[in-house]
Amino acid sequence: MSQPNWKPTLILSATLFGVGLGAYWLEFKRKPETEQAEKRGRSPGGQKDSQSVTQIKLRSATGQTFEFGKSNGSWVMLAPQKLPADSLNLTDFIDRWATQEAQEVLSLKEETPEKRKELLKAYGLDDERRTTKNARVDLTLGEGKTISLSIGDEHPLGGKLFLGVEAQGKLNDESVFLVDSAWNESLNHDVFYFRDKSVVNFDRVDVTEASLEVAGKKLSLKKSDAQWSANGIALDGDLVGTWLATIAGLKAKGFPTKPQGGRVAKISVELPNAPELKRIEFTVYEKSPSLFVTRSGSAEVFELDAGIKAQLFKSVNDLRPKKLLTSDDKSRITRAVFS
Repeated sequence: MSQPNWKPTLILSATLFGVGLGAYWLEFKRKPETEQAEKRGRSPGGQKDSQSVTQIKLRSATGQTFEFGKSNGSWVMLAPQKLPADSLNLTDFIDRWATQEAQEVLSLKEETPEKRKELLKAYGLDDERRTTKNARVDLTLGEGKTISLSIGDEHPLGGKLFLGVEAQGKLNDESVFLVDSAWNESLNHDVFYFRDKSVVNFDRVDVTEASLEVAGKKLSLKKSDAQWSANGIALDGDLVGTWLATIAGLKAKGFPTKPQGGRVAKISVELPNAPELKRIEFTVYEKSPSLFVTRSGSAEVFELDAGIKAQLFKSVNDLRPKKLLTSDDKSRITRAVFS
């Protein structure tokens, strides 16, 4: 009895296994690329990186308009006022409009040009409304390309809005996006929301001297060889650093036309090696429940939450070392002996 020849079967099995393995590898190799392409297709802004946006124009449903651009890498409000912009709030805004996905994409590819025009008008995305009436956002990218997103009418079932997309000023009439109603709300902000609220920007490391005058008592601080002292008393560098960081991080909750209440403190910091401001002086006023601050080099008045008062007004005892070794002490240690 002759033995069966398994060689052809084995060759066929190996071939089928190889083909299957190759197909599996190709499918999963392409899967991330496919998923990314699908995400871009569901994103009205095309999943653009917020860093690639160089200019923004927006118009709310009430007709309020804003314009922003970049100057030396920082966002600036160009209209309705020329002011430094709040980079965090603006970046959050760009992320929503440039990267978030729509809830649904309506395809109009199979419709005739006449039918598309009819549907776009029904969605509130006809030419007149898009260009002159609708809430919209225009994003300019680094390469000079523009993407415009225009909000149309609310969906009949509620909770969603029709949104049209233009690239280089030309409407994509083959796709209409349905987005959450919150997209419209993100446009309803005032100048305060978009403007920078910092009282001043400086690096506490650049400070070599500082002073604080409260209730007629003056505290003069000086840094020498990385060690802070006040009136000959050694201070804790960490505590002084925290105090200076509080001053550098002050944020306004309002911008009144003039300070209110009586003057309660004066603060100054010296930054001899800073690129711009070498000395900054602050005058602090108080009228419960707020503090009001003016500073040298600015005509603005900054209203602060009164809760910051305890962090601003310090005494020598508040800044003296509370630990056996401070971080300044540790940085100067060259030898340690234990016995």
